[in-house]
Amino acid sequence: MRKVLHFMVMVILVVMGTSLVTLAEVPVLPDQVVYDSEGLTITLKNLEMDSGRGEIKALIENGTSDKLIVQVRNFCINGFVVDTSISEEVAPGKKANGIIKFMTKDFESLFGIKEINAIQFQFIVYVNSFSESYYTDIIDVALEGNEDYVQEYDNSGVIVYEDDVIEIVSKGLDESGTAIMLYSHNKTDDFIILQARDTSIDGFMVDPTMSFEIPAGAYIIDRMKFSPSDLEDNDLESIDNVESGFIIYAKGFSVIEKIEEPLEIAVE
Repeated sequence: MRKVLHFMVMVILVVMGTSLVTLAEVPVLPDQVVYDSEGLTITLKNLEMDSGRGEIKALIENGTSDKLIVQVRNFCINGFVVDTSISEEVAPGKKANGIIKFMTKDFESLFGIKEINAIQFQFIVYVNSFSESYYTDIIDVALEGNEDYVQEYDNSGVIVYEDDVIEIVSKGLDESGTAIMLYSHNKTDDFIILQARDTSIDGFMVDPTMSFEIPAGAYIIDRMKFSPSDLEDNDLESIDNVESGFIIYAKGFSVIEKIEEPLEIAVE
């Protein structure tokens, strides 16, 4: 029987791929009430991992007289910001089974995540079709397993800027050749938004897409993206000699810091 089970596990791992979080490394998420206030109760029920995605089941109970829409913000795994999706609409006095979904296919290659031992996020709750909203406090999800795992943070690359607020490192162009991968670490105890300003390629002004929302103490690896028109309009055949300033906002978009001096961003 033991040999049969071993064979079944090996088949599962081959199907999933060795670069993904394996079944043996998935922690247990026990049922837990993570929010119970203002007539709204949210209970996390389970964590499941598939070949390229993860899912957390959430029971949402609306005990108010208002229609509520529940979404997730500032979702981090092992300290890295991870994209998620959930938008659950719950009528007054009703319940809904929602699913918080996130992609895992780049966990090891992009973030260096081999095991999951920390999940943290907030809910944002919209009342009566976005007429008003509020955030929950930061939720630290209780997990069982992988307690001894230590996450490493690979800041190799070319330093763009570093001070007591932010660390920005360029990891060069991505595989598309139209975006620069940036590693950024929020060194503060508060949520920040990092955006690019006054960006140029070979001296020509361009308008890249870049707005990183980084919770307190968290890390993000994301792209400064350039549109085809940025290159075409300026007769640029490739992305070289990139310079940019940056601006850092607090929640509510009050300015924390302006980095106005053009900084060189390595593309290799």
